Amino acid sequence: MPEGFELVSGDLTWKGDLEKNTQKSFSATVKSVKTGNWAIEATAESKLKEGEPSESYKAVDHVYVVLGNITASVSKTPPSITPSKDTIVVNRSDIMKMRPRTYAEAIKLANDYLNETLGSSFVGEHFECLGIEEIDFISWWFVVYKYRSNGYELNMTVDIDRDTMRIETDQFRLIESPQEIKLSPVDAEAIALEKGLEAPRAGELVIEEHTNRIAWIVTTQKKPKIMEPMTYFIDAENGDILSDVKYFGRQAPIPEEVRNRTKVKYSTFIPYSDIINDEPVPTVIPPCPTTSGKKNESIIDVEGVI
Repeated sequence: MPEGFELVSGDLTWKGDLEKNTQKSFSATVKSVKTGNWAIEATAESKLKEGEPSESYKAVDHVYVVLGNITASVSKTPPSITPSKDTIVVNRSDIMKMRPRTYAEAIKLANDYLNETLGSSFVGEHFECLGIEEIDFISWWFVVYKYRSNGYELNMTVDIDRDTMRIETDQFRLIESPQEIKLSPVDAEAIALEKGLEAPRAGELVIEEHTNRIAWIVTTQKKPKIMEPMTYFIDAENGDILSDVKYFGRQAPIPEEVRNRTKVKYSTFIPYSDIINDEPVPTVIPPCPTTSGKKNESIIDVEGVI
């Protein structure tokens, strides 16, 4: 066995007697441990006399394996520049061809992910694609959607790694299952008050990071005691307390030079209308009709990403 492989289980050799017109089978499991071009050789020979192999009773066969960092091929024939029809090769150029090379392809990938995760009916009713956010110093596309439910709205994103064409499954600005917004800010404040939060005031709608649920941020307007809850994240559908933030004491003030520092824009937003003007987007999620009423927008926080 070549040095590019190691034995995992089984035996690589067998010795015994065979009668005429009989067969013997045995198996072994090996694993690859080193890149390169390898030939795995199998030999069967008959020894008429002890220690003296007879060439007339010897058979040899090979399997050729080409191993790279991200490529692999197995063939009964030696590797060549042009793979034979019985050779399966997956190389980096093939992988790169599968990447979303355009904004339209990235949106299609994100649309398909949403439809598969949340159901196409729910997505079509609640989601509208707004465009793509690009951060200058990381290789990610953030496909931005407007989510609407019962007169409320907030932004969600599907994050795509451009280098691997991978959807980031650990999404932190996207719900993981269908959810409606059934509670108003007043409802959320009443729940927080019942839980002991004094003078509660509901703020914006967010995706709570531990549960990936839409939640109201409700914060007390009074100074709490040390280690007492100062903020509740309240599920916007069923009213559950998803998490809280405790008070750790007065924080140091932000220096004036930091407050007055000019903010640098590290991102670019490409509107959906500009993308579809350049090329059509397959399986586009139909736009939601604009609803009247209260709304809330959660825009990507570039400073938070930094």
